[in-house]
Amino acid sequence: MILEVNIPSHSEIFESFECNIVTSSRYQFSSVKSSFKSLAISERASIRIDENGLLCFQYMIPTDAETCFIEYYCMPLAED
Repeated sequence: MILEVNIPSHSEIFESFECNIVTSSRYQFSSVKSSFKSLAISERASIRIDENGLLCFQYMIPTDAETCFIEYYCMPLAED
């Protein structure tokens, strides 16, 4: 399964956008999909990709007592 996501930097969904270089990486979809439940209940989300392709989703989830943060990290697939 191939899922390609391209989001322009001027999209309304971004509060801020910073990109120093264009990057392209591939990830196991099941690894990315596992973070979707947290996304559904989050108040805010952050997506980061480092220079090695390490993908990080960070979700801010409010609770009655405090605000919690959940982070998911996904390693890129090895290039052939």
